[in-house]
Amino acid sequence: MSKKRNISNKLFAELCNHFTNEINSPFEIRTFKKGGFIYRKGNQPKGVYFIKYGWVKIFRGGNEGDEVILRMLGHNEFIGYVSLLKDTPYPDNAQALEYCELYFIPRNVFLTLIHENNDFTRSIIQMLCNEIWSSEKQIVNLHSKKIDSRLATLLLDLEQASENSPVHDDSLIRLPKKDLAKMINISPETLSRYLTRFQESGLIKSINGMIELLRKDKLFKISNMND
Repeated sequence: MSKKRNISNKLFAELCNHFTNEINSPFEIRTFKKGGFIYRKGNQPKGVYFIKYGWVKIFRGGNEGDEVILRMLGHNEFIGYVSLLKDTPYPDNAQALEYCELYFIPRNVFLTLIHENNDFTRSIIQMLCNEIWSSEKQIVNLHSKKIDSRLATLLLDLEQASENSPVHDDSLIRLPKKDLAKMINISPETLSRYLTRFQESGLIKSINGMIELLRKDKLFKISNMND
């Protein structure tokens, strides 16, 4: 599990323990169908979400052509907390890429623990720092790496995020190819060509539109080729 998810899990456990001292979460579970919006740009945050299951994309722009995907987040990650902490409307949109289940944590609950628990506050700061680091890494990748390196980096990151899924007993990547293409700023056609090359080289295998990584060692070398 990544450091980022370790922090998220720790924060969620502290929330649950603080308000119930029980294993089961006291927070409301909200479900979203594929394509459903968790929140839209301009909405005022009423709480934060913790992803129990599913993938969510955070993006700006409304039309298909000018949509810019900022992040794709999976289970055990928080969304919407930056705007809540800033007390400003959402600057972007959050949309379910598949059926999703998210815990909704009310604003007052989240802020109360920040004021009362120094460890929780430190974890929030760590999570914010990790988000800044991830954004900087993505910008560097887009400007300094070739397409094959960018794609290898993306596949490794998404495969790691798919591990230990609460529903699927595998780490296959189950995300729309058009969204994968936008994440590394290439066309879907270019993505398909590079995925085909990776498959012909024995690095990955495509299974009914899903992607399985076969040679993570070689993908790691490709991802670092331009560092």
